[in-house]
Amino acid sequence: MTTTPVTAPKRSSPLTVQGWQTLVLSIMGLLVLGAGIAGGLLLSRYDAVAHQLIDEIQPSRSAAYQMQAALRDQETATRGYAISADRQFLDPYYAGQQAQEAAAKELRQRAGGRAELLA
Repeated sequence: MTTTPVTAPKRSSPLTVQGWQTLVLSIMGLLVLGAGIAGGLLLSRYDAVAHQLIDEIQPSRSAAYQMQAALRDQETATRGYAISADRQFLDPYYAGQQAQEAAAKELRQRAGGRAELLA
């Protein structure tokens, strides 16, 4: 009778339980670190966009609305004067003209010499 040699069962993985635990915790740590870095970058970008909105866009939008209201006042005054030929209707026209010039000046200053914004 021949005997077959008994061989030790092969492991399916060279890692021990402690090795697996270390690997899983390392991967989790890298994920948390990556998420923290991504969150920091997003907060930085959000802060930059918020400052641009608060410091540049909103004041320019407000000046544009003021200019639009001034032009509407001028138009209304012109219609009133054209219908009645009464000079008192020209007072809102002149006030609207001054408001329009002030708003246009503010818009030009906020544009900062950027020709594409002034067109």
